[in-house]
Amino acid sequence: MPVDVCHLTSEAVVCPSTRECPLSLGHSSVVPIVRMDTGQIRDWDSFHDVFAEALGFPSFYGRSLSAWEDCMSYPDEDDGMKTVVGSVGDPVVLVLSDGESFKKRCPHQWNGIVEVVAWLNLERAQNREPPLLVLAFEPGELPYVGYGSVEPPLPGEPELKPGWRW
Repeated sequence: MPVDVCHLTSEAVVCPSTRECPLSLGHSSVVPIVRMDTGQIRDWDSFHDVFAEALGFPSFYGRSLSAWEDCMSYPDEDDGMKTVVGSVGDPVVLVLSDGESFKKRCPHQWNGIVEVVAWLNLERAQNREPPLLVLAFEPGELPYVGYGSVEPPLPGEPELKPGWRW
């Protein structure tokens, strides 16, 4: 691997030095990346089990989307609400494994995490602050987000954006 290229490990994106990221990811050296094994999620209880363990939520975590939002509202602060902490240049990246299967199997949990992360990022954008939470999906069939605004077309309908796969 060339020396000036960032690379993904199981724990982080690692740059070869503290100079600016050559991939223009806007980080200095390490981006906290947490892989969420969505294959373990079957319902709300297992959703909260997986996220609480992976993100290090406290024992008093309320196990609701509102409590999830409370824990992740300030991902750049070491406030005792999580063990994974990012920064303005190094946002927390949540990699959802097998996104397509997760969306089909658990649509309420899928929509919940997408909407909460979008809401938290919107709040930051409205305050002219950069997002600190990023959702990513492991390679494979790309999932579609939302309640239908960006769903793939029915057979025979034109593509919404050329090149999209379904």
